[in-house]
Amino acid sequence: MHPGAFNFVAYVSRCVSPRRKVCEFGSRDVNGSVRALFAAAQYIGIDSVAGPGVDAVGDAATWKPDPFELFDLVISTETLEHAAEAGQICRNAYELLEPGGVFVVTAASTGRAPHSAIDGGQLRHAEFYRNVSPVLLRDWLEPFTFVMIDTGNATDVYALAVK
Repeated sequence: MHPGAFNFVAYVSRCVSPRRKVCEFGSRDVNGSVRALFAAAQYIGIDSVAGPGVDAVGDAATWKPDPFELFDLVISTETLEHAAEAGQICRNAYELLEPGGVFVVTAASTGRAPHSAIDGGQLRHAEFYRNVSPVLLRDWLEPFTFVMIDTGNATDVYALAVK
């Protein structure tokens, strides 16, 4: 995770009331983690690959906790550009949030060079990648009651959505 993405999540963490239950999609620590920002919360990290920061291996588009529970915060940082099912990941986040819950997203947008989800380097053969435009992200976040999308730089898109 690059500093801009971390700083956006850190800013949101200071602006919202303390979170009790947090779920992170794409939690494998490749270049840093936001987990420490929510140290007081019950936190579960989901990723399709085991590794540092991953509490459960699963598909973010379909993963559900067992037993089922709702969260007051779902986070997805630098993940949607690597997922062909990114729209379904956003729908799943919506389903996992309690009313008033917050979904925080950072993603590579237009202008960002394709990069690997494995280590941030060159894409590997058959690895999926798509830059996430603000328009595409807004479409994926359509079910949410409130959506704020920030395109403060040329290479990233940040969003906060409230159920």
